[in-house]
Amino acid sequence: MINHPKFIVVIGASAGGLNALSELVQTLQKGLDVAYCIVLHLSRKGIGDFVVHRLKQVTSMTCSLAVDGAPVKKDNIYIARPNQHLLVKDNHFLLGAGPEENRFRPSIDVLFRSAAAVYSSHTIGIILSGLLDDGTSGMWAIKRSGGTCIVQDPNEAEYPDMPLSVINNMEATHVTTLGEMGPLIAEILKKKKGRKKAVPKDV
Repeated sequence: MINHPKFIVVIGASAGGLNALSELVQTLQKGLDVAYCIVLHLSRKGIGDFVVHRLKQVTSMTCSLAVDGAPVKKDNIYIARPNQHLLVKDNHFLLGAGPEENRFRPSIDVLFRSAAAVYSSHTIGIILSGLLDDGTSGMWAIKRSGGTCIVQDPNEAEYPDMPLSVINNMEATHVTTLGEMGPLIAEILKKKKGRKKAVPKDV
């Protein structure tokens, strides 16, 4: 029997994001009822495997590239594949080669919206270092669905555009440093109880 997670954490990053991800993943607590999904804007075909290798060096959780149709499992970290959008549907992954969104495929917004539609208030969205504004509309979908929105402190981010875009367009639940994110996630998950909230029809 597959142990699907009750919660999902979706993370978006771009320029400067790999170092930020490595630092964040080090702080994540194992054994929580949650899966982690990451979209990092990838420019080369083989870079996905490099990201997996890099993250495996800093965590004991299972790290892998997401596979189309595979189940979402707790205590796992999944990375979007280059040139494919990553979505979640019915506790499984859906990979697609649809049009670029916000100039990118994979797009952070695509993952975030799909997570909000499935996990609603049991979703935590995180935006890290990056250029431009991918992830802002996805964070808004998470917030409208009752989820939690966490943004890396722009003063810490190597490239603050993406964090600032979220902060300037909506009220983030938390703006914090990488070192504080893991404990914050654990605290949020322990406090979240009850059923998921209804998702707005237009999410």
